[in-house]
Amino acid sequence: MRCRSAQSVLQLYVQPNLKDDFEFQVVSGVTVTTLTINGDAGASYIGFYSDDPLDPLQFVYVRQTTMDSDGFAAGEFMINAIPEPGLATLVTGLGLCALAGARRFYPRS
Repeated sequence: MRCRSAQSVLQLYVQPNLKDDFEFQVVSGVTVTTLTINGDAGASYIGFYSDDPLDPLQFVYVRQTTMDSDGFAAGEFMINAIPEPGLATLVTGLGLCALAGARRFYPRS
């Protein structure tokens, strides 16, 4: 899965089609993980995050290393973008304006 824009969180669930243990290699950036997932035990969670806005996640590759499971399913994707700094400033400014307006119309007694 390749991202169009910078992401801070990428997560998904993976399950082999057959009911046995199968190995998967999951890659995101420089992180490479090998997982053993059993098709009878339900889907397994895979997630990556980056807390550095200058080094966001760009992709996640899931590759099955044992080829006898007749494929695999992936689902319940969650992608969370890094918010723009200007958006946080705008929301904070609007909140402060609303608070000042409420104080003006509802003065303390």
